[in-house]
Amino acid sequence: MFNKPPGILSQKAREEDLSLNEYWIGYLLHEQKTSEEALLSFRPSVMNRLDRGTSGCVLCAKTLMGANFLSQGLKDHTIHKYYHTIVKGILLGSGVITARLTKDERRNLVQLQDLTHCKEDGKNLPIDSADLTQTVYRTMAVNREQGLSLVEVELKSGKTHQIRSHFASIGHPIAGDRKYGDFQWNQQLYKAFHLDSQLLHCRQVGWESVKIDAPYFSKFQQIRDFYFCLRRETALHANMEFQRSSRFFPGRFNQPHQ
Repeated sequence: MFNKPPGILSQKAREEDLSLNEYWIGYLLHEQKTSEEALLSFRPSVMNRLDRGTSGCVLCAKTLMGANFLSQGLKDHTIHKYYHTIVKGILLGSGVITARLTKDERRNLVQLQDLTHCKEDGKNLPIDSADLTQTVYRTMAVNREQGLSLVEVELKSGKTHQIRSHFASIGHPIAGDRKYGDFQWNQQLYKAFHLDSQLLHCRQVGWESVKIDAPYFSKFQQIRDFYFCLRRETALHANMEFQRSSRFFPGRFNQPHQ
């Protein structure tokens, strides 16, 4: 698993892009866990994608068997994904947001239809249609003076910009979100913290019996501590915390970066 920093693509959108996928293959080649010959029959890949500005857990498959296993777990939701975010406004308790999403490919934006917001535990609410998206949340802390909430989110489905558009639709946009967020608030956050991407972190992935945590990156930690006065966590690493200073160079998979 990678702990992806904000600003890095999970998978490349254009041929010339460099993404986490290229770093993953480069790492495996550098560590002699695969070979150029083996890549002709199967290319290791990241299995869950995060938006460029979103950080946190990204699962990776090294083998075809592993890819099939993770793909099935993500499809049938036996693999659970939990995100942490800071939203504008006081959002108390827990609830579930349900809507149909349609994507505007030209503008890379999603629009919501048939929106419902239930203030209750939505973990067991069924999704009765394949095109419905569902986001379950639980408020972890609030700052009443600043009008902010620290929220944990579980995806019951995983669509493009789902969390970001869902929270914006109920009047609680995510901090730093340039597409769906509050422009003036984002400007204030940039001036105060140089925040230039949405404050959304995939904190944990796993099954009922096994879960993997991804530590916050410094910007999220700084803003969380400032507004919510929470104890700074110990910087424990996930299985692999991705760093720009990795020893391998993604452009040439078999050559370490000097």
